[in-house]
Amino acid sequence: MINDEMKLTFGVEFECVLAFHQSLLQAHLDNISDSSAIVKNLTEVERIELRTGGLNYMKAHAKYMGWALTSEPSLPASQGYDPHVECHRKFGIRPYSDEILHVAKRLLPLPTDVQCLRTQGKRMDFSKWHLSEDASLLGVDKDTMRAKLGGRIVDVESWDSHGIELISRILPPTPASFAEISNNLTILQGTSSSLHGAFTTSLCGFHVHVGLPVPITDGPLPTFDLPTLQHLAYILVMYEAKISTLHAPSRRAGSMAAEIDIVTNLDIFSEATLAENLANEDEFDWDSWSASAPPSDASAESNEAWEEERVSYAVTRRLIFARDLTVAKLSNLMCGNTKGHIVNFTYLAREDGFPRTVEFRQHEGSLDPEAVRWWILFVTGLVKLAAHMAKQFGAEEDYAGEGYPQAENLGRASLEELWTLMDFEQGGREFFRRKIKHFAQM
Repeated sequence: MINDEMKLTFGVEFECVLAFHQSLLQAHLDNISDSSAIVKNLTEVERIELRTGGLNYMKAHAKYMGWALTSEPSLPASQGYDPHVECHRKFGIRPYSDEILHVAKRLLPLPTDVQCLRTQGKRMDFSKWHLSEDASLLGVDKDTMRAKLGGRIVDVESWDSHGIELISRILPPTPASFAEISNNLTILQGTSSSLHGAFTTSLCGFHVHVGLPVPITDGPLPTFDLPTLQHLAYILVMYEAKISTLHAPSRRAGSMAAEIDIVTNLDIFSEATLAENLANEDEFDWDSWSASAPPSDASAESNEAWEEERVSYAVTRRLIFARDLTVAKLSNLMCGNTKGHIVNFTYLAREDGFPRTVEFRQHEGSLDPEAVRWWILFVTGLVKLAAHMAKQFGAEEDYAGEGYPQAENLGRASLEELWTLMDFEQGGREFFRRKIKHFAQM
């Protein structure tokens, strides 16, 4: 791998659904002296009222899919409408809170914290693994659960499912880290004789945060230098359409996920947007820019068409390598005011004690250790390539694309040339070629 001596860290977020036997839930309730009854047969009205996702997820989650509990809900961390409290007031039942997170915690071997965003807010110790709920993730119907887990479910009425998010501690990209991840994922998925099983659906994602090593002593959290981030942005502009072919159609332009939280980073680089906003680079309104809608078709052809609609790389460089650029302006250029893009730059300048990272959000949900390892090596490799290019060729205003195969957008960008630039491992190239072939047949 090029620039292999560069020290990076990463953290991963695995969105998945955990199916479990009723006995595991009951064991947790008994452990905390919760005398709640488990209510399985809910009316359609109750299921609609119990859904907890935001408005963006209503199309995906028309109703709550799990069982309900009769105990009083804990009070939320924030004021205002709370579906747990309101549903208990109306129906005497509530949806799951952190109960299924604790079921999962008892399965995992490493110290793992439960983070209930509803009651605790978002604050984590990233030296540990975490389990968290996610408003975009709910359980599945009985037929889907049985199809996913097969013969281990004998009596489907004794099984339920709920969405969870498994969040790693901060790790270096080493064999020991990948072994730790593999162990947790393998245990969470269970075996044919387990009373639980984790799996992914088309609504799940797998996010990777890439950053610099966090210092042991107190002080400012490290962040990447601006030239490295400029070259990373330039690489993403050139290769986003090709990288998208590594992912399932459900994670590409035009999919439900693309409409919600993996919007293209290419919005500003379209001809129409630049014609409206950029007579010259000094006239671009960095502060008011916000991302527009992605293309409407999720096919590989649409990604290629979108690439061809972009302006020349020369004009792209005018924005990315502008003389007055800052990290905040680059984040605005690539993501507007929201994190919900294929690659999220908005965390790079945060001051809330969280690591300053670039977040790669496009990968479909996966609990496959091999797929996880290769994707982490790929995205950390992109950052290493960007740092190498910044060191070799700089990021001055007159940078003309030296070091990359294409100085202009001639429609010739390819993953093969990108892998060559990265000196990416042959095993990874073969793995991704198989994925591309698989997704092309879908």
